[in-house]
Amino acid sequence: VILIIDTNVLLYLYKCSFNTNQNLVQLLNKVKDKVVIPGQVYQEYLRHKHAEQAKIDQKYDNFTKELQTFVSAAQTKIGNAISQSRKYDFPNCDELENDIQESMDDINNTIQRYGNSLASEKSNKGIQITSVEQLLNYWDSNGKILSQISIPELLETIKEGEIRFRYKMPPGYMDENEKDKELQKKPQLDNFYGRVRKYGDLFVWKEIIKVGIANSDKKIVFITNDVKEDWWDTKQGNVMRSELYNEFVTITHNESIEFLTLDHFYELFSRYYQIQDTKTQMEISMDEYAQKCILEDYEDEIIRYVENICVELDPQEIYSEFSFVEYTEYNAWDLEIENVAIHFDEEAAHYEIAVGVNVEMTFLSDDNSMLGRAELVFHVNVEIQRDLLETDEKAISIKNATYEISDVKDAWEVFLDYEAEAEAYASDAYEEEHRH
Repeated sequence: VILIIDTNVLLYLYKCSFNTNQNLVQLLNKVKDKVVIPGQVYQEYLRHKHAEQAKIDQKYDNFTKELQTFVSAAQTKIGNAISQSRKYDFPNCDELENDIQESMDDINNTIQRYGNSLASEKSNKGIQITSVEQLLNYWDSNGKILSQISIPELLETIKEGEIRFRYKMPPGYMDENEKDKELQKKPQLDNFYGRVRKYGDLFVWKEIIKVGIANSDKKIVFITNDVKEDWWDTKQGNVMRSELYNEFVTITHNESIEFLTLDHFYELFSRYYQIQDTKTQMEISMDEYAQKCILEDYEDEIIRYVENICVELDPQEIYSEFSFVEYTEYNAWDLEIENVAIHFDEEAAHYEIAVGVNVEMTFLSDDNSMLGRAELVFHVNVEIQRDLLETDEKAISIKNATYEISDVKDAWEVFLDYEAEAEAYASDAYEEEHRH
């Protein structure tokens, strides 16, 4: 077997916890002689690794600095409030101010002590970086990292990429808009290599095919955390796209190729080498697990929670003109996982999940006349507790929710929207009729 590793897997080794990093590195050391790194993957890794490494220290330093900023802001607000109270001759203001200052000093000292305690964690992160670098150095010195494709090959692949993107032939076509938008936001990237970055997945695919040609008697396994539909057939249960399989077999005459996400790779290979670690498996698969729990098991519960908040909302808090509202209709949709984190205690894994929920609210008068409409985005914080031993056992706890108003329209503006939509529909229908 030959294992081809994608950039996102290499960079994940910096992002994950120390425990997970050590277990993944242990496994990769077991299979390191079976690994091949495409030249495109290695170049992308080199471009991004310093930013990922920098985040390691920043996330520790920024956490304590942010807490201290909150305390400082609170001190300022409290000081201003006490200054106002002195105008009304409130009693014992000096004593109150001194007591609060002592409490704030205690809080700052607590934050400082916690920041000092993170030194060992930072040291572990240094070990984490070193362990990844050692693996890459081994692969580099043992010829496991492929050379970058030549300029003529690059130009041919770009021409092919334009055709493949036009007809949504995998892989990589889902990166086109994202990379083009990035160029608009970052003009410094607008050069030759910046413009061809959107073909990065195709460059990797061409190298996978080369490996397949040179090793037609071996199974090729591509390990990637890119789970977009331009690599995977999600309708068939997350298998590689049939177009890619057929292309690979036709060119290489090798029928043995498989795609694995990192969590499935770890599950299969750690079991084979008998080095499984439950916490590592849970952390690697936490995004997939969160998606399953939220979108399959708890979607209705979260929507009910959001709708209960909507019932209590004062329409005038959303728009001051909504003063004669008697009824409100709610329509919640598009649950989306915004962020997932995991931490462990002795008995359980705790998934902290931020969920975005879009809500459309329609405001009605006592005679059911529409007064207006608003769109809100709720950010719901959910914790799912999962037993470490009985991994099917889990419990959900919805912690809190905040919302932001994304759009508000009164009845007239809603009517104008309907009118514009109707005109557009009529125009399209007219053009379609005359086309035929």
